[in-house]
Amino acid sequence: MTGVATSNRSRTRAVGRIVAVAAVLLASLVTITAAQAQVRDDRYPGMQRPPSGGGGGFFRSPFRLPWDRQPQRYEPPRPQQPPPQVDYSKAPPPAKRDTPASVNIVVMGDSMADWLAYGLEEAFADSTEFGVTRKHRTSSSLIRNESRDAYDWAQSAREILANEPADFVVMMIGLADRQPIRERPKPAAPASNGDQPAIAAPETGPAESHEFRSEKWVELYTKRLDEVIAALKSKGVPVLWVGMPAIRGTRSTSEMVFLNDLFRARAEKAGITYVDVWDGFVDEDGAFTVHGPDFNGQIRRLRTGDGVHFTKAGARKLAHYVEREIQRVIQARGTAVALPVPDEPQPQGTDPAAPRPVAGPVVPLTGETGNGEALLGGGRNPALDPLASRVLVRGEALSAQEGRADDFSWPRREPTEGEVIPPVSVPVQASRPPAARPPASPSRPAAARR
Repeated sequence: MTGVATSNRSRTRAVGRIVAVAAVLLASLVTITAAQAQVRDDRYPGMQRPPSGGGGGFFRSPFRLPWDRQPQRYEPPRPQQPPPQVDYSKAPPPAKRDTPASVNIVVMGDSMADWLAYGLEEAFADSTEFGVTRKHRTSSSLIRNESRDAYDWAQSAREILANEPADFVVMMIGLADRQPIRERPKPAAPASNGDQPAIAAPETGPAESHEFRSEKWVELYTKRLDEVIAALKSKGVPVLWVGMPAIRGTRSTSEMVFLNDLFRARAEKAGITYVDVWDGFVDEDGAFTVHGPDFNGQIRRLRTGDGVHFTKAGARKLAHYVEREIQRVIQARGTAVALPVPDEPQPQGTDPAAPRPVAGPVVPLTGETGNGEALLGGGRNPALDPLASRVLVRGEALSAQEGRADDFSWPRREPTEGEVIPPVSVPVQASRPPAARPPASPSRPAAARR
């Protein structure tokens, strides 16, 4: 009995020790889990705390549970930086010239004129003869309202042309002209009282505003156009007024068409050249297009992101229209040629070996030589030959004789036996007989005469 009781007490002590060890281990596990949760909450604020009993720490389960995964560090979203703003109204700056130009082109207007001048510089980049001078104001307008800093193009154009060398004057403006015109009321006539000096009466009432496209607006704007064109003509050189291209938007495009009609009418009345660029920047339907053929025919991007201004290819195409008109004016002025001086009898006592002049008098190609003969290539004048004028000038076809090879009438009629088809009678202009050549000197050999 004593042995059995001793054995039971030993088992009881062993079980007690096991329970005590288990209690200590359980308490340690709870403490470690709480500490890890505290560290997780402090390190990653805002994250959801995993549920208790997740099996973390030393006694972690080999199976990774969702709440036992390592949490990601929270980073607030970064604000997106807006794209940099691009000012499409300014063209690249002009390049410096080393030598002065013999043909100077002064370009005036708004930001469109800036791009036009840039395109002209690219067009004449390989030529030292042409030079382009930019005299533009980016946001300027032909409309002068009540603001004191409004740019007066009529006065400024006269000042620019008085101080700048110019062989051609080019104007392109109109972007900022789509606005009302405010007209100040005219002051009353000055009143005089006996010997007292006349004092002008002050203006009465507010300025009257006239909406864009209204009848009064057109009247005032037309008057302003005439003033500016007169200032551009003050230099006495050819003036080119460049029309506006289509811009993005149906309403904006119609406004450009309206302004171009005014530009064309006043330019034709004033006797200056109007350059129409509209067809170069629209599609087949006449609508605004960003891409299109450049001046070489290659499809390129012609307009910038604002739908108004130009890329480099677009500016070069815009300048092509103006360049073509400038070349046409230069060719229309005519070209002179130097003719050799006819032999003159040498006075007695003159050395025959004295040097002769290199060139003779300068005469136009359409003129005549001293003895009345036409220059080479002059030939018959089509204006004096009715048949040549009808065919070569007016482009009319000759009427074929019936039965001849060039008679394409149907049914074809064959000539009868013995019928002779007369030839076409071409009137020949009478020409003067050639001048008689002076007899060859007998002292010169035949080879030298030939």
